[in-house]
Amino acid sequence: MIGWSQYHILPSISGAQALLESGWGKSTLSVQGHNLFGIKGSYHGHSIEMPTTEYLNGEDVTIEATFRKYPDWATSIVDHGAFLNQNSRYRNLLGVKNYSTVAWDLQNDGYATAPNYATSLINAIQDYDLQEWDQEAFTGNTGSTTTTTGNHRSGTYTFIQNSNIRTEPALSAPIIGVYYPGDVVNYTGQIKAEGYTWL
Repeated sequence: MIGWSQYHILPSISGAQALLESGWGKSTLSVQGHNLFGIKGSYHGHSIEMPTTEYLNGEDVTIEATFRKYPDWATSIVDHGAFLNQNSRYRNLLGVKNYSTVAWDLQNDGYATAPNYATSLINAIQDYDLQEWDQEAFTGNTGSTTTTTGNHRSGTYTFIQNSNIRTEPALSAPIIGVYYPGDVVNYTGQIKAEGYTWL
């Protein structure tokens, strides 16, 4: 919930952007650069070059771009909030509590060139009930909870021991990060595999 408490960015928007921009954490940029939000430039002098698709003059064009490279996903999440706060063109969405408004503001402010960016964000939020994160942030409820809405089981979980973050629910999958005791994660689904419950 740091996005809202510290930077006034809706958790649902941050979650939806991370899903879309990182391909559920499986994109090359998110794996090699730990960049969940497709933010260009460098982070403390660290960057990664790779091709990206931009929508220019009515068509998709592939270009080479420089993206920020982070030490882990947690740093990427914090920097996302700082990035939106430090850029004056995004001031109009800070503190706004309506995720649809924020999604359209992001598109109109030029965060992404895709003409359907706002609707993609809104669809992701609604499909995975991410707006529940917003309500938790507004009320300050950050305890471990689980709710079931439709076919989606979601909630928050506080880790009590080191837990590896993997690209998929399998012990053989690559490790891309670690949760430490006290870390809190918001999740939108649970999968039981190999004797474990995966979030």
